[in-house]
Amino acid sequence: MPISKADLLKYLTDTRAHYAAYHNHKEVSAWAGVVLYVVFAVQIAFARDEMLRSYTFVIAAWILSVVFLVAILIYLHTQFRLRRMAANYVAALQYLVADYLGKDDKEIKEADWVVDPKLDVGHHSAQVLPKHVLNKALEMDRVGHGSRRKLEAAAYVIVAVSFFAGAVRLWPC
Repeated sequence: MPISKADLLKYLTDTRAHYAAYHNHKEVSAWAGVVLYVVFAVQIAFARDEMLRSYTFVIAAWILSVVFLVAILIYLHTQFRLRRMAANYVAALQYLVADYLGKDDKEIKEADWVVDPKLDVGHHSAQVLPKHVLNKALEMDRVGHGSRRKLEAAAYVIVAVSFFAGAVRLWPC
């Protein structure tokens, strides 16, 4: 049975809604990680002086700070990478909706909408999205990311400043 324009547009808009929600979830999750790290670093930066006289406390705080910093950087990198991918899918799906609005049923090439599973790349999208969407998402990855990069940089700067605030507090006088 050939793919109808109405069915294709419904698929595209439903899939776009899914990835838009996923994109927002990744954004919120990343910034929640930033907040969590800042709260942790503030506890060290404003620790009472008598606590900092304990060698055991200072060593434990250093170890926790470094381990948590590495963990949060890995976490942020993963959340932001997945958010970027979701943004590419949203943009690709939106583009395809606009493109197919002006087409007839007979202009739809079924071969474009075949799901062509790839090797496991760490997420399901490559396994479940048609190749036309995946190809358009690759195109979208090359444009429109300037503001996203600035926001990501801001998150990393906030984490770095928080780490250094705690490190300065822990540094022996």
